[in-house]
Amino acid sequence: MREQVQSHGPRCLLLELPPELLVAICARSDFPSLSALIRSHSQLKAVWDMHAERIARAICIRHRLADPQSCSAARPLDNFVGTELPHPETGLDALELASVVKSQRWMHDSAGISSWADYARVRHVIHRNWLAGHAQVRYLRLNFAPPSLAPFQPMLDQQDHIWRFKLDPEPGYIVATGRIFGVHAFRASDGVRVWENTTPFVPYAHVELSEGHFATASGDMRHALWRRDDLDPDFDPGSVGPDRPLEYTLTRYLNPNAPCSATKMRWPYFVAVSSNSDHVFCYDLSRSPVELVTHRMTAFWEPEAAGGLGEENVHYVEIDARAIYLAGKKSVSLWRYDEPEEPHIVWPPDPPAPAPDPNVLAADADVDMAASSSTTGSPPPQHRTHYRSSDLDGFSAVHHDGCGQHLVGIAGETGAQMRLYWTCDYLTTLWSGDCALLERKTVVLTTPTLPCRVTMDQLAVENGRAVFIVHDEDLGNSLWLINLRDFADHTDFVAAPPKPICLAWPLPCGTAISRVEMTSDEIYVPAVREMLRPDILTTLGNMASRFGDRPLYDWQWHALEGTVLVDYNAAGSSGDAGDDAAEEQAGNARIRATADYSYALDFELEGEWQHSGTDAFAVYSFRDL
Repeated sequence: MREQVQSHGPRCLLLELPPELLVAICARSDFPSLSALIRSHSQLKAVWDMHAERIARAICIRHRLADPQSCSAARPLDNFVGTELPHPETGLDALELASVVKSQRWMHDSAGISSWADYARVRHVIHRNWLAGHAQVRYLRLNFAPPSLAPFQPMLDQQDHIWRFKLDPEPGYIVATGRIFGVHAFRASDGVRVWENTTPFVPYAHVELSEGHFATASGDMRHALWRRDDLDPDFDPGSVGPDRPLEYTLTRYLNPNAPCSATKMRWPYFVAVSSNSDHVFCYDLSRSPVELVTHRMTAFWEPEAAGGLGEENVHYVEIDARAIYLAGKKSVSLWRYDEPEEPHIVWPPDPPAPAPDPNVLAADADVDMAASSSTTGSPPPQHRTHYRSSDLDGFSAVHHDGCGQHLVGIAGETGAQMRLYWTCDYLTTLWSGDCALLERKTVVLTTPTLPCRVTMDQLAVENGRAVFIVHDEDLGNSLWLINLRDFADHTDFVAAPPKPICLAWPLPCGTAISRVEMTSDEIYVPAVREMLRPDILTTLGNMASRFGDRPLYDWQWHALEGTVLVDYNAAGSSGDAGDDAAEEQAGNARIRATADYSYALDFELEGEWQHSGTDAFAVYSFRDL
């Protein structure tokens, strides 16, 4: 029968096609498939050798490996969303390649990339390693050159620790505030300090950086604004060199009329929220003079009975081109720049109105009819939901990816309340007003009940990825990655759920981590120099290898209404064990981890290891080093 349906017509083998068609076919392939073909067929290798630039460029563009990337939230608001890529069939242009390389916003020199083939080799490996969660770590010890702080000699010992930091990709600098005072810039390549200033003279100052400008708190009601020197219209390129690095200049002070506790900068906007959450000060830094718009946020803290949100404090602030995002105790609220007093959006949404109780009769109901139609079934068991609620204990961070695709927030101070919220296609979804769409496009990462000693501390979202830190007083700090993707609904999500990947554990730090920052090829995590000694690193490595690939936590993906969409622990259990055995296994990953060893017993976390600043970084690279 099979022989009867086989076609005996003429066939055209791939290798018999004209070279120009082979080039076009190769350009529509992907790099793994193309690499296998080139290794197997000398004719295809000859085509690649002759047309590598055209093929590599086309594949990079078609597979979005040439898309602009963001870095540590430093991308300006008006120069990212909707960026157009060249057509893959247009001609080669050296300036185009240079522009694409620059748009990746890597923190290190890219002078070695001189062709599309070079770029493809680097960029494909980075993309592949992110998807697989394969990272290699290098340790960056900050080198504090002798500072010119003679009047402050007693403070020098404490000065050699930084507090908050941001990444400036153009010069490859880590810009950081001092734990006690001052601001510094370190080269990301070797940790050498290339610039420092004693302003701000306040401890634990925050720093916000975007497009070569950064702001630091310099007092309760004052923020210093700095500009990288090469952004000055009168900048002389000859003024910098190997011994004369780029520096920053103080350009102005911003003076909101109230103390501020939360700030955010995405050029050209700098936003500061008053400590009492009553005002939001929004500065447009591109205007001369700087334009200030003050929004009174009475509705944020007004009781719900009076039409407000009934929030207490703003824990975190985020901004995009459309709105200001205020993270409170119950939810994240969105406030438009142009209509701040208009109805606001809350994320996650309020729970839907409860369905009418079928056992409660309306006043005019037919009692006999109700009795005849009653059932003996019991109501469904109660389960934890993830709607807007004071039980969330506050959103500690919320970030978007800069492309209008993904919005991610972490909520719940400890244990069972620990949750990561994720809405895809968020600009369309949140502003549509369609509650059903928001339900379909939102998932929540959480765990079964955990002790109060476990928290999600830090979050970064860039380029379709989210990384976060879990701080566990018994197990130590761990670094996690989620590769985000678009999904139409929960069925689509469950078909290929992004699994949380533990990139590193335990991290070389003794206390909770103050911040984590991410570029398109690296993750920067604060570390403690004392824990980078070879013997300590060996001990940390032995801990990780001793525990192997066993999960640290029983991660689950939930719908907003509490349905468990994905349970990795139950899914990984033996099918013969039955549902009861799978349920018994769930929730025990951390118990098994703490039974295997105690982080606190392996280390006496005292003294310098417990300080609140940092003097080193663990840099996780997704390149092949």
